[in-house]
Amino acid sequence: MHIDHLEIVIRILAALVCGALLGAEREYRGREAGLKSHAGLAVACCLAIIVSAFGFSDAVTQGLIALDPSRIAAGVEGGIGFACAAVIWRSRSKVIGLTTAINIWATANIGMACGSGMFFAALVITGAMLFIHIVLGALEQQFFPRHNACSMSVSVTSDSKQMTQKLTALVKTSRAQLLAIRVELGDKENPTVLELELSKCPASACAQLLDSLRALDGVVAVTCSGICAAE
Repeated sequence: MHIDHLEIVIRILAALVCGALLGAEREYRGREAGLKSHAGLAVACCLAIIVSAFGFSDAVTQGLIALDPSRIAAGVEGGIGFACAAVIWRSRSKVIGLTTAINIWATANIGMACGSGMFFAALVITGAMLFIHIVLGALEQQFFPRHNACSMSVSVTSDSKQMTQKLTALVKTSRAQLLAIRVELGDKENPTVLELELSKCPASACAQLLDSLRALDGVVAVTCSGICAAE
């Protein structure tokens, strides 16, 4: 079993392009694992499959061992779970990073497909993943706004009822949609906290809304948790 230098370059470049495409989409959405992470992962998995399939050709041709290239693929499938787990975290009642973790797992498999010479399969899966993120992601955000909600906690010192009316009016002027509002009444030592659950809030609108909330009289602090755009 032998593979020439040109074939190695072609397989690694294919893995690099596919991984970079998926990573660029994650980078555009501001996720932790972005362009470099996905491209590097795809190339590394591609190399792992190439080494598994062709790295022991001398011993195979001499009849010393029976080669099973699938053992590396099985190891990658198990080991990639650690990288996926690193980007998943929980914020209140929401699980964040699951889509990126799935994207990482798919990128690993795409890299292995390129390493084994299955370029068409790698290209189809890359296109399918981009379709899921871009097209289905937009549909999900449109028809299931609560799935992509983020929360803003506003600490206030003024009357909670009056402040609730001001916050509601302010949110309506932004590109965000108010799904729910919860009030935690304070005391003499602790301010009242108003928690806003928002949907359809891209990063730019989220930042603008945060600045507007901080500028209101009676607002002590404003924090944002969850995701402010489709994952």
